[in-house]
Amino acid sequence: MRLTFASLAAAAATAEAQGVTVELLAAVLPRDKGVVRASLPATEQLLRAHSDGAPSGAAQLASGAALKALQAAPEVPISAVREEFEHASAAFDLAEAARRRGRGLAHPGHDFWAFPRAWVPELALANVTLGVSLVATALNQALLGHAGCRLTLLSRQLTYHVVEGESVVRHKWLQRARTDPLFFKTYTAWNCAHTKPMLAQLLSRTPAYRECWYAAQVAKSLHAYKCAQHVPSLPSKAAKALWATPSAALARAFPNLAK
Repeated sequence: MRLTFASLAAAAATAEAQGVTVELLAAVLPRDKGVVRASLPATEQLLRAHSDGAPSGAAQLASGAALKALQAAPEVPISAVREEFEHASAAFDLAEAARRRGRGLAHPGHDFWAFPRAWVPELALANVTLGVSLVATALNQALLGHAGCRLTLLSRQLTYHVVEGESVVRHKWLQRARTDPLFFKTYTAWNCAHTKPMLAQLLSRTPAYRECWYAAQVAKSLHAYKCAQHVPSLPSKAAKALWATPSAALARAFPNLAK
């Protein structure tokens, strides 16, 4: 957490130096209250709670490289994939990260987005939980659905993960998504139940979204995480009802998901 907050502060300072006001937000566990200002556990809550009356700026999140891309094409959202540094000591800091930059392992996934704050009320956002599989899928889906299937992808050298031991990229069995039943049967299943209706909503609202490559990627992810198998075990009746909500548009595009 120490390194995370230091990284956020450094990114905010970079943006401020370029004339962009940045408000740092975080979703945290209850025991961490007091370290940050609020506990907002879901993506939709996090974005909507701070979309109105917040400091004016070009983007919800920003870095120097992203700001240049966003200014060049403000109608296209931006994201960056990450690299991973393994065998990090307790003294690992931002200076060490800078020295290792570009020498980490390619780690599939997104840790960073930049897009106009004014988009937030219009996004097809699901109530997905942060820090769990499918959260990036849901946010990317909302952004690509809004931007006509366009996304600027930046270098993986802009964000990173740090692990003290062996890499979860190299050793798949170390991933919670594959080994922790609470993680993949409950939390990920919750995200399944909220991501699928948003795909159906986008397909109904914008039929052309069916041709977007990411629509097929979302459908593939919902299958890969065995959503249909795990969602019925969720304790929340509302979540299960969301998953089961019929959609003619979804049935036409992805018949297997509509069952």
